[in-house]
Amino acid sequence: MDATLTDGMAIRTLARVLTAAAKIGDNICVEPQARSLALRALSSQKSAAVEFVLDGTFFDTYLLLPSPLTQAPGGADGSLPSTPITPVTPRTPSPPPAVVVAAKLLLPIFRSPAGIERLTLALPAGSPRLSIHIAGVAGVTKTFSLPALVGTLLQPVAPRANKACRFECRPGLLTSVLSNFHARLEEVTLAASGEGLRLSSYVSEGGSSVGSPVPPDAAAAAGGAGGGAPPPPRAAAARGRPAAAAAAAAAV
Repeated sequence: MDATLTDGMAIRTLARVLTAAAKIGDNICVEPQARSLALRALSSQKSAAVEFVLDGTFFDTYLLLPSPLTQAPGGADGSLPSTPITPVTPRTPSPPPAVVVAAKLLLPIFRSPAGIERLTLALPAGSPRLSIHIAGVAGVTKTFSLPALVGTLLQPVAPRANKACRFECRPGLLTSVLSNFHARLEEVTLAASGEGLRLSSYVSEGGSSVGSPVPPDAAAAAGGAGGGAPPPPRAAAARGRPAAAAAAAAAV
């Protein structure tokens, strides 16, 4: 496989994809396909997984390197063999096997994507190493040869075919909703219903595991298909309670 990127926006997108995958798992699976490149990550508990599929048109060039051809039988002096040879029909090169690379080796390479003018990803057939060649804005070129393990990551515990619900929205709408939650929250609860998806978080009193939900008038709809409604307000702590429960909820 040989893929090249020269567009600055595409290089930044690839850097964000790798950063997002690294937040799920410690390893990233790079799987070349016939017309696309798949990047996958799996958590250590095998309970969460993420997959990014970059179409071949995302890259400036995306090629699958052909496998070496087998030499036709013949004499040492180049003479033709006595038995006729059946012509071999040219076939499309098969994608190289997927490899697993440590995320801590990939992220430092894309730490400053704005300084990359040309990026080349190479995965030679039969070589368990991922080669990354970078041409910088100052004329500096760097080549990284990262060790990799041949094979794919295991599937998460929950099979993909048994999806109970599917949620789609514009990234800007989801960002505006999540901005109402504190960045140090350990978890956010997602509850699907017939009316939509509800996101909520609870900070309990006295260290208990049960918190008080936000009052009904503090919850706001984040908009439907248009997504033009303002984001839900931040929940304020109740007056007169030293460790009041705070919650932020949004119905999408």
